[in-house]
Order: sequence, then structure tokens, then C-alpha cells
Amino acid sequence: MSTDAPRSSAATLSDVAKVAGVSPGTVSRVLSQRGDFRPDTRARVLAAAEALGYDRSWTRRGRRAPEATTVDLIVGQVSHAWSDRAVRGAWHGAVSMGLDLTLTTERLEDDNDDWPSRVVRRGTAGIIIGLAHPSPSQLATLRAAHVPVVLLEPITGSWADVCSVGTTNFEGGYAAGAHLAETGIVDFVSVQARPAYKFVRGRESGFQAAVEASGPDSRLRTVRTGWDGAGPVPELAKVMADRRGRLGVFASNDAIALRCYESAFHAGLRVGVDVLVVGFDDEVRAARATPPLTTLHQPIEQMTAKAVEIICGGAAEELWLNPERHELPANLVIRESTAGPGSG
Repeated sequence: MSTDAPRSSAATLSDVAKVAGVSPGTVSRVLSQRGDFRPDTRARVLAAAEALGYDRSWTRRGRRAPEATTVDLIVGQVSHAWSDRAVRGAWHGAVSMGLDLTLTTERLEDDNDDWPSRVVRRGTAGIIIGLAHPSPSQLATLRAAHVPVVLLEPITGSWADVCSVGTTNFEGGYAAGAHLAETGIVDFVSVQARPAYKFVRGRESGFQAAVEASGPDSRLRTVRTGWDGAGPVPELAKVMADRRGRLGVFASNDAIALRCYESAFHAGLRVGVDVLVVGFDDEVRAARATPPLTTLHQPIEQMTAKAVEIICGGAAEELWLNPERHELPANLVIRESTAGPGSG
């Protein structure tokens, strides 16, 4: 009987890391023979892998797997505030696992974009899809090729059968409402982008729940606007004219929050005094706005690094058969748009 029989194991890279007392990245590099480690560290990793029956050199179909040296990030566009942060997080995550990062852009003008086939042909440790629009057929191609895939929110659509990493949208919206209520405001407006993707609905629902919990005298109105608009939010002018004292505004992202600044300016109102504004995302320009914008910090870099860790932590079949949603907290960053003179 051949001693080179295929093996597989339910043990994951993270399991080996726990037993060996090292990081998953160290395990990945030791088993891939990348990096320079102390003999005792290497021995602990190899012993833990042997004890758990972990062997990454074999697939569950009994074929020797090629050694992947890259992880792929698929984005819909580059030179964008969100995608720039995602690239940084993916790069740091890849480096920590001893891998390189490959960036692939979605060809939005091509109805038959074959990026899944291209990635599969060149080989990859796994794919992170962020700010892109994967079709069911594209995901089916990746699943058939046994490629680990993690979706990075926000994305268009909801894929319950694919592993994903996101942030706490409902809790973030709730934190925004609770913070505005703590300033004594009873008149609130929710300015939400349309179409309302799942993550937007989560933020809006959280804010609504916080306002409802703030007391019976609170009033909440909702204004809807497009994603790609510019200048003041037209629908907000009427709400500002009909305000009862100071107005608390929560926008579904920072771009819309800054448009609310323009609406206040055109209405002769002062942000941070007459109108308190909270955004979501914590873009670079949020801290540079006048006044600086209070917002929910979406941990995009950490989310992307987490996606890399998930890809390297288990077999592709595990991710496809048992998809999970992983959430990282969106933390409130208080700045002068809600903490200015007269807002306390």
C-alpha cells in the first residue's frame, strides 16, 4: 500500500494555532515553509498539525493542492475612499499570513465578466469581494472550483449562503440616535440613501429604535435621497423650516451627512449649534469638515484583514457549507458637529 495516501482533516489552521500557542499567520508560514522561525516554534507548529491531523497539502477530493501565494481582493472601483481602506486592510492581512495581495477590478460594463475564471486559472488562496456585485453564476464558478470566498460588506444584494464580514449597522444607528438624544434633542430626522440596501436598512432601524426609546415627546421624520447626489438635500429644507428647536440629523453615510451641512447653510442654520449631524463610515474628510463630523467609524481595514484570516483559517468546503456572518463594531466618534457650543 502506498504511504502517500491522500489525507484530509476537519482541523483548521486556527485550531493548529491554538494548540501551538502561535498566530494563524505563523502556522500558515511554517506549513508553507515561508519565513524564518526559531526551531522550537517550528517544532511546536509541526507537532500540533500532526496531532490534529491537519495537512494543507491535500484537498478533500484527494488531489495535491497547488501552493497558493496570493489572496485576491475584487473591487468595483479603485481610487475610492472605501476601496482604498479595503486595500490597506487586505494587504496587511495578507502580509501577516505570508501571502501577497492581488487586486482585481470588476468590469462593470461587461455583462460576461470572467474575473472568477481568470482568478481560478492563476491560482489563489482565496477571494475577498468588496464593493462589487457578484452574480449567482460567478459565485457558482468559484464554489465549483473550491475557492474560499468571503464577501466584504457593503455589497449589493444579500447572499446568505456565502461567508461575509461586516459591521454592526443596527447598533451603530442606535448609538447615533442615543447620542443625539443625550444632548436634549427631541426633533430628529433620518436622511437615508435610496435604493436602501440591507446595511442602510439596518442603520435606519437602529436609529429609529433609539429615537423611540428616548421618550414620548420625540418626533422622527425620514428624508430620502439618492446615492450619487451633490449639493444640499432638497427634501431636507422643509424639515429644517419646520423644526422644533435644535434638529438632530442622522445620515446613512458621511457623504450624505456633508450634504446635510450644505442644507443647513442654505437654511441659515449652524451645524453643531442649530443642527446636530451624525454620519456613518468615518471617511477622511469627516474629520476635516467644518465643523468636524461626528460619525460611526466603520473598521474597514480590520474587516478586510479579518476576511483574510477567515480564508486562511479553514478549508474552502467549510466556508461554503457553513457560511457565517462576522461583525466588527462600528464605534461612535464624537466631534464638533454634535459637540459644539450649545449642544450639551
